[in-house]
Amino acid sequence: MGIFLAALVVAFVPALLYVLFFRLLDVYEKEPLWFITCAFAWGAIPAVMLAGVAEIIGSIVVSSGVSADPGSAQGIGAAVLAPLFEEGAKALFLAAFFFAFRRQIDSPLDGLVVGATIGLGFAASENVLYLLSGYGDGGLGGFVFIAIVRIVFLGFGHALFTGVTGLGFSYARLGKGVWKVLGPILGLIGGMALHATWNGSLVLGQPLVVFAMHWLLVIGMIVLVGFVLANERKWMRVELYEEVQYGLISAEEMRRASSVWRRIGTELGALFTGGPGSLRAKERFYRDMSALASCKHNLRTLGDDPAAPAEIQALRARLAPDRQRAQL
Repeated sequence: MGIFLAALVVAFVPALLYVLFFRLLDVYEKEPLWFITCAFAWGAIPAVMLAGVAEIIGSIVVSSGVSADPGSAQGIGAAVLAPLFEEGAKALFLAAFFFAFRRQIDSPLDGLVVGATIGLGFAASENVLYLLSGYGDGGLGGFVFIAIVRIVFLGFGHALFTGVTGLGFSYARLGKGVWKVLGPILGLIGGMALHATWNGSLVLGQPLVVFAMHWLLVIGMIVLVGFVLANERKWMRVELYEEVQYGLISAEEMRRASSVWRRIGTELGALFTGGPGSLRAKERFYRDMSALASCKHNLRTLGDDPAAPAEIQALRARLAPDRQRAQL
C-alpha cells in the first residue's frame, strides 16, 4: 500500500505542476480552473480506461494475425495501437470543448493548454503503473529510475502529443476556409504521428531519438507560444485603444494589460504590496480587459457570433468597478 501511495504522489504532483506551467503560458485569458480540472480528470481516468479497453481488443485482433511472431504483435501494439487509441480517447474531450465552448477559443494557446492538460492527466495515471512495474522489477532503484526518465527527462510527452491535437481544434475555430474542417483532423493526425514516432523509436531501441525529439518539441512549443503571445499583444493594443478613447481605461493600463512582462510585474507588485485580495482585483481587471479585446477581435475577424455585441457591452460595464477595486 505504501509503494502505491508513493507512486501516486510521484506521478501526480509533478503532473499538476506541469499543468500549472502550461496554464501560465496562456497569459492573457486563461481557461477557468474548473474546466482545467475537468480536462486533467478526463485524461487521468476516462481516457485511460477507454484507451485501455480499445488496446486490449486491438491487441487480441493483432495477435491472432501475427501469432507466429509475438514480438511483432507487441511492436504493433506500441507503435500503432497505443497512439491510435490513446490520442483518440484524449481527443474526445477536445471535441466536446470545441462544440460546447467554441466561443471561449480565442487563441491557439487555448487548444494547446487544454490538450496538454488532458495529456498530463493521462501520463500521470500511466506513470503510476510504470512506477509500480519499475519497483516490482528493480525495487527502489527501479522506481527511482522510472521516475527520473518518465517524469523528469520526458515529462511533457503526452502533453505535447495532445497539445498538437488541441492546436488543430483551435485553428478550426480561428481559421478560415478548409481549416474549419482540416484543423482537428490534421491536429489529431499530428498528435498520433508524434506518439507513434516516440513509441516506435523505443521499440527499435533508440532512446536518444526519443530524448532529442522530446526537447526539440519543447523548444518548438516555446517558440510557438512566444509567436502567439507577440501576435496577441499587437491586436490587444488595437482593440483596447478604443477603450482608452472612451475613457474606460488609461493608456498605461492598456500597455500593462497587453504586455506579458508588465502585466506579470504589476500582478506580483499587487500581491506583495496589497496581498492576495489586491492580486485578485488586478487579475480580474486585466482578465476582463483581455476578454473584451478578444471578443472584439473575434467579432471583427470571424464575425460568426451574434451574442458578441451584447457581451462587449457587458464587459465594458464591468471595467469601471474592476478598475476601482484594482486601485484600492
